[in-house]
Amino acid sequence: MSHRIRLTLAIVWMHLPGCDSGGAAPSPTVSGKIEGSAPDSGRVIVLWSVVATSPDYVYKFGEGTAQARGFAVTIPGEPPPDALNDGQIGVGFLVLVDPAAVTPDGKVMSIEALRSMIRGITTQHALIWKQQAGPPLLKWDGAFPAGLSCGQCAPPPAGERFYQFQPTPCNGLRIENQPTTAVCNWS
Repeated sequence: MSHRIRLTLAIVWMHLPGCDSGGAAPSPTVSGKIEGSAPDSGRVIVLWSVVATSPDYVYKFGEGTAQARGFAVTIPGEPPPDALNDGQIGVGFLVLVDPAAVTPDGKVMSIEALRSMIRGITTQHALIWKQQAGPPLLKWDGAFPAGLSCGQCAPPPAGERFYQFQPTPCNGLRIENQPTTAVCNWS
């Protein structure tokens, strides 16, 4: 993940309330739990990390609801090409926002405006979209099928600097309301 996207996600993470700086079967719906002092309700949006361009950016596509420390998010279909890296691979982080947050689909033009509404983020899980089956485009995406699946952050292999994602079920994802770990540095 480029320095700019990592910094953007880190800034979002650091400004969550109470924070400081210190087998994936395709499914249109993903779910999980919210850890920390979760609000009674909220919305969960998917921010896709696009690092294959300059400058890097995040793209909002997909949303759902959060209630009683749990959430469910529906992906309405294939992510737009602008949400994917090189039009092929998508890495989407789930972000808990206030119920009244207005977040249209598309490139997020102002993280600053969104930041005050953010209440949590998946730091170690992400949605993975692979446009087509075939040879891996990244060092880790060969383990993922074409279409939507979910990944859990894994340490980099010996001698490598970037973390990887490994397949994980899409019904056990975790949004941290008060993250204790950094967002997975996958590129």
